[in-house]
Amino acid sequence: MNHSTLTLASARNRLAALWLITAAFLVLLMIAKSLFGAFDVDDTAAGVTEAWAWFMPAVMPTLALIIGSLTLDVGKSERKTSVLFPFRVAFWISVFYLGLLLLALLFIPASDAKGPMYALTTSNIWLGPIQGLVAASLGWFFMAKDKT
Repeated sequence: MNHSTLTLASARNRLAALWLITAAFLVLLMIAKSLFGAFDVDDTAAGVTEAWAWFMPAVMPTLALIIGSLTLDVGKSERKTSVLFPFRVAFWISVFYLGLLLLALLFIPASDAKGPMYALTTSNIWLGPIQGLVAASLGWFFMAKDKT
């Protein structure tokens, strides 16, 4: 195998691992923040519900795309190769996006009078366009013509 290609199965597994492991960590972080009151705005669960409503669309569509692609491709890409460039683009844009998502969750100001959801909602200004780039790059990678 030369340095400009890798098996599609390996590349797809790497992207899946990146997303599944990071999403699992983010879910655990969301659970911890929910339980310890990071999203509380009053005596109801409204803040927690709002935070989860913000979080789920940030990760679930991409996870569904990746898992769906993996299940459709079982056993078909073991010997096929993929150009490394589309994989690298998808991988590094994903790393950047997931890192920004983590930062948005870690740096919710605890004493902000506007409340925790203000910070999360504001982060959609930059997360939304980058999520679009993630979707486009993953689509490019997963839908690319296989090289045999």
